[in-house]
Amino acid sequence: MSSLRNNYSKISNQRKLGLGRSFTLEGDGVTIDALGDYSAAPVDFFVQPPPNFDFYLSEIILELSDNSGLTRSNYGGISELPVGIKTFVLRNGVRIPGTNPEAIKNNGGLIINSSSFEVIPFSGSTQTLLFRLKFSETAEPTYLNGNNGDRFGITLNDDFTGLSDHQFAFLGYTQGPKSV
Repeated sequence: MSSLRNNYSKISNQRKLGLGRSFTLEGDGVTIDALGDYSAAPVDFFVQPPPNFDFYLSEIILELSDNSGLTRSNYGGISELPVGIKTFVLRNGVRIPGTNPEAIKNNGGLIINSSSFEVIPFSGSTQTLLFRLKFSETAEPTYLNGNNGDRFGITLNDDFTGLSDHQFAFLGYTQGPKSV
């Protein structure tokens, strides 16, 4: 019996733990509101696992809030973005552009690139748009290795100060710590 047992690989005892985390400005771990004017120079909001941990991103969530003008041609309630938002993955130090070659510049672009969206009305005239991109509907979760400095990010290069709220987050799971 022991010779049979030795022919099989060991079963990993690492559990998958559910994870939700906000993207932060340049990975600072603090700044989650993307309401700045980034038109002078692009900035990245991203998530990155710590060393000895892996993140598996299953879903990206974008929240936009504004008081008016939620049309298909606007971004939130502000005019269409001149530059637009783009995604990227940094893997082993190499920046890989997202799979969509076109930057997202308006609510219509967000709708087309999302697996679902909803409009959430609040009291007064404030409305929130919630867009979800579920990787699990089209592919495997996006894997990020904390030991390699991998990250998933969103590049902003427009003025978002006209919005009431603007945040990015992800849902997925983590595994770790890894044995060294």
